[in-house]
Amino acid sequence: EADISGTDVIENNNEDNEYSITLDVSRLDSGSYDVAVFQEDGDTEYTITEGDTGERSAELQVDADGPVFGNETPEAGTTVTAEQDIVVPITDDEEGIETGVDSVRATVTSDAEEITFEIDPETANTDGVSFSNNELTISPGTGNVPGISDGSYTVDVTATDDVGNSNETNFQFNIDGADPDVDFVTPDE
Repeated sequence: EADISGTDVIENNNEDNEYSITLDVSRLDSGSYDVAVFQEDGDTEYTITEGDTGERSAELQVDADGPVFGNETPEAGTTVTAEQDIVVPITDDEEGIETGVDSVRATVTSDAEEITFEIDPETANTDGVSFSNNELTISPGTGNVPGISDGSYTVDVTATDDVGNSNETNFQFNIDGADPDVDFVTPDE
């Protein structure tokens, strides 16, 4: 566990006793931390409030992790026989920390073309691309999303949370909808 203990001396604070400090939390893991503000013993020039002990504390929540991806559909490395929705679960759940997914960028690449979608989770629910219930869904052949046919596809997804942490994933799948060739051979009689 990182230690960012230290002392920040606040001098000449204004009369309403409001002030701010900046903490370098870049070395901290995600989680909750206690922050205490106190008046040194013997310092009688400033008081926090009349009649208090000179100490206040608060909880600081740090989110140092990017969103997390679940198992995508179609599953990485598989071959499917028909066009289907591309679904990528994305969460940003840290125990005790309430942040969410702020933006998603998805690129679908085939041998023929590359299509990129910028998704705002608050508003993306039209034109074949949506983000709802922590799932990115791209529906080929719907709205502005072109259909996909037989071939190999790579999906790259980058998600950014409310505080700017990012994470990315990619996976590949194939579509082979061609009927197999079947020859019937009968034994010679």
